[in-house]
Amino acid sequence: MKFGFILILLIALLSLLAGTSIEADGVTPPLPQAFYGSLSINGQPAPAGTQVSASGAGVDSNMVGNPITTVANGKYGGAGAIDTKLVVQGFIQEGTPLTFYIDGTAADQTATWHSGVTSQLALSATIGAQPTPTPTPAPTSQIMVYTGTSSNSPFEGILNFFGQNYTYQLDNSGALTKTITLTSPTANLVVTIPRGTILKSKTGDLLTPLEFKLVPDAAAPPEGLGLLTKPVSITPDGATFKPYMSIAFGFRPDDLPARITKQDLSVGYYDSAAGKWQMLNGTLDAVKNTIMANVSHLCDFAVFYPLSPATSSSASGGTTTTRATTQVPTGGIAENVPATTSTTAATSGTPITTSQVTTSTSNNLFVYLTIILALALVSIGLVLLKRKRN
Repeated sequence: MKFGFILILLIALLSLLAGTSIEADGVTPPLPQAFYGSLSINGQPAPAGTQVSASGAGVDSNMVGNPITTVANGKYGGAGAIDTKLVVQGFIQEGTPLTFYIDGTAADQTATWHSGVTSQLALSATIGAQPTPTPTPAPTSQIMVYTGTSSNSPFEGILNFFGQNYTYQLDNSGALTKTITLTSPTANLVVTIPRGTILKSKTGDLLTPLEFKLVPDAAAPPEGLGLLTKPVSITPDGATFKPYMSIAFGFRPDDLPARITKQDLSVGYYDSAAGKWQMLNGTLDAVKNTIMANVSHLCDFAVFYPLSPATSSSASGGTTTTRATTQVPTGGIAENVPATTSTTAATSGTPITTSQVTTSTSNNLFVYLTIILALALVSIGLVLLKRKRN
């Protein structure tokens, strides 16, 4: 009888200690909050395939449920029990402000977080329709040549960046007077032209206008390669940048084909004279998910992946340099998608917030010590019981 009582007491003590150790090991995260509702871009129903996400202090992002991709026009998620919803979870304080993003652009609406609640919230955003700076009157020809004599009278050109007009200035030698950095969320592209870069046309004149646009019907990729992104056309074709212009393509790892890794990607340009794509040296930032190349001439550019994975790369820290055939200067950029600045106007970017839950080593040590103590107590009890029987 005494043996059974002691055994029950030891088991109860062990359970109590184990429960205490689990309690000390970590805090159970609160229940998530789910969102659904109507979705519009520039006043129109957002098309299927639009990405919706949420961020805030303590919010877990880049996981199932956040972000989500819409499957119907004009809405994200649904009210039904089995309908997809935008799930906002993590170690979040009640009432934490939330910011929502539609294809990387901050939505007009915000909300506060409440554990275990399902909320209907209409979201809308204005994308690619920022106020246009007053442009210089459009040139009457493809190339305009500066004819002034004063070095204090810079030449002004027009840069059309995916439908948005900006101005830039060149001195008498054709050198850019201010650094240009522009981001296109829709094209997942960052362009940086450093101050002092000399912009010349194919014929050697000062360069204007300058235009960036997507290529709807691109030339077929080289054998064994596939196109990861729509090619970007930078015109006028054949214009030169001395020493270079940086172009960085952003990508989502989830969009990569099966068995293809980030290190398999490469940047190429279309050589119109040869009638084929040529590969460039590119710098992959595996942390920011961008691949960048410095280029010195204008044409079409795109990101490629091998149809059969065959990575050839050298990694250092978070940055990997992918090697290809045509040698050009390579380097890094200070900011990538989604950071946006401009010498003449600013476009909106998307801050990326990633919450991480850190496991405490001291808590784990407490668990181990508790278990060892409980086992020791059981052993002592059994030894005392055996002695008493003897």
